[in-house]
Amino acid sequence: MDALTEALRRKRRSEGIDWDTYGKEVDPSAVHLTDPMHRVLTAAFVDTVRDWDRDAHILDVGCGDGFWLEILRNLGFNTVVGIDCSMPLLERAAAKGLDVRHGDLYDLDVIDEFDYVVFCDTLEHLPDPARALQRAHRALRTHATLFVLAPVYESVHCRWRRVWHRVERKDQAKEEDPTHLQAFSTGDLMRLLDECYYSVDHVSHVGNIISKRRGPVRWTRSGRHGKWLAVLATSLFHVGWETLEAAPASAQPTDADAPASTEPADSVTAEEAPESSPGPPKEAPSTEEPEAQPEPSADPQPDPHEGDDESVAADEVDIETNAEAAVVKTT
Repeated sequence: MDALTEALRRKRRSEGIDWDTYGKEVDPSAVHLTDPMHRVLTAAFVDTVRDWDRDAHILDVGCGDGFWLEILRNLGFNTVVGIDCSMPLLERAAAKGLDVRHGDLYDLDVIDEFDYVVFCDTLEHLPDPARALQRAHRALRTHATLFVLAPVYESVHCRWRRVWHRVERKDQAKEEDPTHLQAFSTGDLMRLLDECYYSVDHVSHVGNIISKRRGPVRWTRSGRHGKWLAVLATSLFHVGWETLEAAPASAQPTDADAPASTEPADSVTAEEAPESSPGPPKEAPSTEEPEAQPEPSADPQPDPHEGDDESVAADEVDIETNAEAAVVKTT
């Protein structure tokens, strides 16, 4: 067993689910064919995919023993691929001649490869559905299609049980299948898809349970009631999910990263200091060497105030130069 497979198995055990053991104990195809609710889901799936392009590339996430892949192949789709982390289930799918891969969706590094990505009875089993949808978005081409079929427990019967028996949606999810890690509502799924940059095109509730006396299942193609939700959504544009998942520290400097300043915040440099006296604009001094003071002129201009004060302190004299002459003025 390679290191990646062993790491994935340890991760699944830490989440309380050993999918290899699950795959040995459960026959998903038999459940889909015999359970009344799952027969309704199968019909909804066929009605959804029958108009898709037969040359499209399709990825089935959580394909299990290949039940949905086999339907797609029987409908004439040429390129269908499945991914799952349960080796026993994948061995059954491979025995049917299906193209399946062993691995975790979170480690899938495929970009612009598929026209359709399918999550049938899968999203509720994942510990991080948002990250799963992000990976699917990377795998989809721009304006490609995502299909999600997930339980939302919004049939009349499920709503009635939550009111009269005081159970929560998550209790209903665990009661139906202990491997359910999520208990979505319709609103939860819509917000999740929106946050992952999908545009929802069509939503319908599937499998409305009315009462056991009249039969356990009544399927409503659309409306507010249904135990399951079928969603078709379009991938809008490609996003750098790595940036969203873990932004690099250098992407946005923080105050803690800035070097400490030894000057007050309002201090300015000598070059930025304003002139102390008004006057015409002067040429900017060279930054390479300090400007040398000019030598006194051999024939200075006569001073009109000569004799008034012959001694002037050196620190009271401001020397200003220009291109024509040196003018000495007292402050």
